[in-house]
Amino acid sequence: MIPMVMCEKIRRARLQAGFSQAELAAAAGIPLDNMCSYEDGTMNPEIQEQVSLSRILGVSFYYLRHDGCEDPSEHIHMQEAIFEFYDRFGSDALKRYAEAISREIGGSRDRF
Repeated sequence: MIPMVMCEKIRRARLQAGFSQAELAAAAGIPLDNMCSYEDGTMNPEIQEQVSLSRILGVSFYYLRHDGCEDPSEHIHMQEAIFEFYDRFGSDALKRYAEAISREIGGSRDRF
């Protein structure tokens, strides 16, 4: 089975949550063109947008970032800590943290 990638996960979660692309883009403060690019796979959202999308869609940050993760609630218990870290230290710190965790658990370097 081919792993589901971020663009597919965003689309699936958006549809399951009942959002149109325009509604989700507005809720996340993301330009509609970018949202379309995220779903067609021509562009990945910045880390702060990944945080916003996971919050709004109710899926784990881990799920969005790991191509092999098929369960939207996997590691959801870490979600509040991730959001608190992001809110406190910002996107650059969260990106470095995600990279360090990925190395620890053996994931790809840029995917927590």
